[in-house]
Amino acid sequence: MQDGAFSASALKSVVIEGSETKFVDTATGTKGAFANCVQLTDVKFMAEKLTAGSLGQNLFYGCTALSNVTLPAKATEIGKRMFEGCTNLKTITLPATVTTLLDYCFKDSGLTAIDLGNITTIKQNAFDGCVGLTSVTIPSTWTTIPNTLFRGTGLTSIVIPEGVTKIENEAFNNCEKLT
Repeated sequence: MQDGAFSASALKSVVIEGSETKFVDTATGTKGAFANCVQLTDVKFMAEKLTAGSLGQNLFYGCTALSNVTLPAKATEIGKRMFEGCTNLKTITLPATVTTLLDYCFKDSGLTAIDLGNITTIKQNAFDGCVGLTSVTIPSTWTTIPNTLFRGTGLTSIVIPEGVTKIENEAFNNCEKLT
């Protein structure tokens, strides 16, 4: 699917059926396939797994009404800026196969809680600006909390696993409710 294929359209619901569907993984901002579809509330991927790199960058960027997402059962990563600005997205269930969260993937989204249990690779700013995010479960296998990962979130408390030996720059910067 090309950059901006449905960008800013009046779509309300999307069902993606084919495992051969491929989204451009270099899209930026409003160029994401469904970017700024502000009436889009529901997205469902029917195929268990899509082709490599298929959950492309900025896929649902700015979809402010998006509240219900069913990811492919065998997805392995959440693309860069995939859900950035999805302010109505309060919860998401990551399939057990998702091990990677790319840069800014949930930035400024409405997430309130997330379990990172199977995540082994996480890039900076993944939850930057998620002011409603109050609960995060960090896996005991982590050794590093990346740069600006939780900057500006609504976290009130956090358990840092014993194996974490490095907390990078501004990981918890502007977490004003963190006690």
